[in-house]
Amino acid sequence: MTINAILDAIKDIKNGTFVRVEYETIPSMTASAKKSGVCVSKHTTKVARLGVNYGHIAQVIAKDIIRQTSGVEKQEHENPYVWDLKDIIARNINNGNLYLHITNVPENSHTVSEWFVDGKQVDVEEVKQYVVPSYFNRSGELPVVQKININNIIKIGR
Repeated sequence: MTINAILDAIKDIKNGTFVRVEYETIPSMTASAKKSGVCVSKHTTKVARLGVNYGHIAQVIAKDIIRQTSGVEKQEHENPYVWDLKDIIARNINNGNLYLHITNVPENSHTVSEWFVDGKQVDVEEVKQYVVPSYFNRSGELPVVQKININNIIKIGR
C-alpha cells in the first residue's frame, strides 16, 4: 500500500480503535540461502490498536522508570522517530522511512502468519532451513508497541 492509500484507509478510524493489519516481512536469511537465490517471506495478519498515545501505556511507563532508576542516561537520539501523523505514522530521521505504529494486544490479537518460499506457501518447518536460527529463538512475546514499515503493509482497516 502507498502512504496515501493507508491514510485513506484509516482516515475515519478513531484513535485507540482496534484494526486488522496485514503486512509482509522478509526474515534474515542464511548465507547459503542468499547464495542460492531463495526468496522467503512471512505474511502476518493481526488485530491491534491504532493511534494510541504510547507514553500512557503502563508497560512503556514502567520501562522508562526502570531506565531512569538504573542510572542509565537517555541518549540524545535514542528514539530516532518523529511523528508525521501523531501516534500513528512516524518517520525515522536516520533513513527517512515511514512506520505505522500499532499497539499489540496480548490476548485476542488473532495473529496468523503464513510463510512463503519463492511465492509458494509452505510450513514454518520448511522455512527454518533458509532463515537464520536466531530469528526463531526470540521470546515469543509480542512487543507492546510495534513499528511496521509502510512499504510492508498489504492491508489495514476495521
